[in-house]
Amino acid sequence: MDPSIWSQLPIELLEQVLARLPPHFFLLLRPTCRHFSTLILSPSFLSLHSPLKAFSPPFSTPYLLLSHPLFHPNLHLYDFLHDQWRSISLPFPSSLSILSASSGLILFKVHKSPCLVIYNPLTKSCRSLRFSDGASVSHASIAASQPSDYDIVATNSSAAFYIYSSRRRRWSWIQPPDGSPLKNGKQEPVFCNSTFYIIGSDQFSVMGYRAESGKWGRVAPELPASLVFLRLASCQGKAYVVGGMGENGICRSLGVWEVEEEGGEVVELQRLPEAMCRKLVGLCYHNYELIHCVGHGDLVCVYSSIAPQ
Repeated sequence: MDPSIWSQLPIELLEQVLARLPPHFFLLLRPTCRHFSTLILSPSFLSLHSPLKAFSPPFSTPYLLLSHPLFHPNLHLYDFLHDQWRSISLPFPSSLSILSASSGLILFKVHKSPCLVIYNPLTKSCRSLRFSDGASVSHASIAASQPSDYDIVATNSSAAFYIYSSRRRRWSWIQPPDGSPLKNGKQEPVFCNSTFYIIGSDQFSVMGYRAESGKWGRVAPELPASLVFLRLASCQGKAYVVGGMGENGICRSLGVWEVEEEGGEVVELQRLPEAMCRKLVGLCYHNYELIHCVGHGDLVCVYSSIAPQ
């Protein structure tokens, strides 16, 4: 298009046009105009772009991010669009380890320190955040609707849980249900739609905490009695329960349930084919603590932490 036509467009209309471009095309345009470069940090532009992602799935498919201590400082990204792995380098020392990622933000913890680091690899910007009680962080997860709007759920070595809101710029302590301490083993919490989900101390129940009301509730009371292990994941604003089922502590099948936002009931969506389930549990030699899951786009990915599959 003639540059003279572009220059006469109202800025609001121009941003509407740019928001409809595939992300990698827009990034190629950034060096051509100073204003284009600043749009990536503009909340108004990001709010335009976010609702449109659903209408262009081939171009807005999120990347799957993997890391391993042996490959520091490189991260590996799987590009679903081109079916290939990519590598990016981190500007941090090995004393930082990845905890979580959401909407382009990566959350790190600093070894033996009460600090978290929030990093945006696109803008190369980072922010240091001191943990609430000055203790070191055991687990934490970040849930972001956009880079400037995020929540962090974290726990310390004493199993105390806290929520950080970027809007309020402060930590809030989560009052345990019935005043009893929360014990969650090694499983990470999940936070979506202002609700914080955690596997109960018995390892076979799910608790939900609504940040707005400050109230706890039991989630998924109708899960099978034959559960061997439970995991939680979230994607596209929904929470999911992944559970292994079997007898005598041996997993024979794997199911996925969606948690309904109202009432905390669950609906079973699918079960992993038997052959794939046998392969998964075989990869971890039936040590189910090595099985993890993560939400990615509209997928729930289940993997073993000791096998590259």
